Amino acid sequence: MKQLRVLSPVILVSISLLSVAARAQSPVDAPAIKPIDSLWLASPPVFPSTSERDAAYTRGLKEWRQVFDAYILIKLPPTFADDKDFTVRANTLIKEAGGQFIIVTLPVGTEGWESSANQRFAEKHGWHYDAGKAMSETQWLTTLKDLDSDTWEWVLEGAAQMPTPEQAALSASEFVKYAKSQHKKAVIWLSGEGFAIPRFRARIERICEATRADADFFGWMDLQSASLRSGESNWRGTLGGLLDHILTMTPKEKTVIQWEHYPQWPARDVAGTKAYIAVCQAKGINRFSSLSGVEFISRTPWNEFYRTLPRAAR
Repeated sequence: MKQLRVLSPVILVSISLLSVAARAQSPVDAPAIKPIDSLWLASPPVFPSTSERDAAYTRGLKEWRQVFDAYILIKLPPTFADDKDFTVRANTLIKEAGGQFIIVTLPVGTEGWESSANQRFAEKHGWHYDAGKAMSETQWLTTLKDLDSDTWEWVLEGAAQMPTPEQAALSASEFVKYAKSQHKKAVIWLSGEGFAIPRFRARIERICEATRADADFFGWMDLQSASLRSGESNWRGTLGGLLDHILTMTPKEKTVIQWEHYPQWPARDVAGTKAYIAVCQAKGINRFSSLSGVEFISRTPWNEFYRTLPRAAR
């Protein structure tokens, strides 16, 4: 969801990437796709929040709860100093909208590597930043237990000084252990953009090694941009290679592939999105997440597309 980009600020799309993507055409004929096993929606609300915006967001999610298996909701870092208590607002949303919610935790903490980026991230999106509210990662994780959600998600986003592979693996592993101790499902969210950079690839691989056995799901974002980075117009072949690499790190039954309908990317239209799904299904991957705003998917043609996607029995 480049129009929101809340979940993917790790690596910004370069002008050269956009020019390559603009040359890549969606297939003329959409391929047949099999019923999909699971579909999540990452549709972050507008911040800073107001009661009117919260109410509109809740209504939108409620209308789509029969289509999506789960909604992804971001828990903002404590230093963002939201004017309302997040836990109260989130629990109200979860109760009124209904359905399953996945709570995302962004990097926070006073340990060092993950803390200093939050100020820039907050200022970029118009949130007030209060360094006095910083807390350790351990303290932060304990605040998740007050949320009415049975699934938590760890995503490495916005770190000013990226951790070493061992630091990242330890953080992800501790997150999974704590989630399990609270009887929660644990999701690890990763970026396919990192494959092209050796130090990022090593970090991703160590995270997967440390959490492969215990995490319930592994989400992968930014694969559309990564599949075009090579400059090939046949993005489907490049995507297939990326998926092969992913499946050496995360089991296909736990793997969730995200798409967004960004204008220069393969899933920008219905035909391209179906082709994207088909490539994943050919590799045995059948769980997906859409990074899209509720208002966006309520428009034509997306309203019909999402409501008529073939689904496996639930």
